[in-house]
Amino acid sequence: MGLGFVSGITTNPILLAKVKRPASEVLRELCGICPGTVFYQLNAPTVSERLEEGEQILLLNEELQRKNDEALDQWERQLAEDAPLSQLWATVGLKIPASTENMALVEEFSTRGMQVAVTALFSLAQGYVACEAGATYLLPYVNRTTRLRGDGIGFVRQLVQLCQAVDRGTEVLAASVKSPEEAVQTLLAGAHHISMPLSVLLAMGHDPLSVQAVADFAQAGDEV
Repeated sequence: MGLGFVSGITTNPILLAKVKRPASEVLRELCGICPGTVFYQLNAPTVSERLEEGEQILLLNEELQRKNDEALDQWERQLAEDAPLSQLWATVGLKIPASTENMALVEEFSTRGMQVAVTALFSLAQGYVACEAGATYLLPYVNRTTRLRGDGIGFVRQLVQLCQAVDRGTEVLAASVKSPEEAVQTLLAGAHHISMPLSVLLAMGHDPLSVQAVADFAQAGDEV
């Protein structure tokens, strides 16, 4: 059983390097358990190599789509037996770091139907060109922006306003969120989605007062 409120996974080169396994292998595994898109960050040294890297992800998505088609075909053949539909495979989206040269990659893969998140984004100008290039998401680093420039929450608020002004359907997927309180403030600033580490995810539904209330109920129940 999942947590019930997670709809995707974001990865980055640092996290994948810690696994010490081929990225394609890890992505396949994540796509088998994730209810939504799994994001992979292009990290090759040149634009042409990043283009090739993205092409490999496209091929992986085609492979996963074939598996989904086979699962659906099998399920349709077994409808009379009330067979449950097995979980379908998620697809892989691309995280592309914000830079002028990378915007051509954003446009390329967006027009080919991939979900593209422009990451490592620290300015409104970067956000604007990412929207125009067809980005699905803008991915600001909230806590890091606060540490380096003073107001990560305010930056999120401005990015949301920018997305509304440009009106290309781009949404804000905020990352570098270090606490439940920061997550909520980011949402109140208008972010559409949040990427959080597991420790913050697990803390989101916890509050000491809730724990105490449950303990009080349990004690009262014992006295009945």
